[in-house]
Amino acid sequence: MKHRVLGWSKVWGRGYTTIPLTVRRFLALENGDVLEWYVTERGEIIIKKRDKP
Repeated sequence: MKHRVLGWSKVWGRGYTTIPLTVRRFLALENGDVLEWYVTERGEIIIKKRDKP
């Protein structure tokens, strides 16, 4: 699987970070959406948008 960088972010407070616009567009994020963060056995981070009920 080939990976590409969608953008960069910076932690700006305890537990807060920005989400690059390219990532927001790719995941179709809207205000109030919840992201789920996963760590694979290989140490890779996977981010998914939680489905709305």
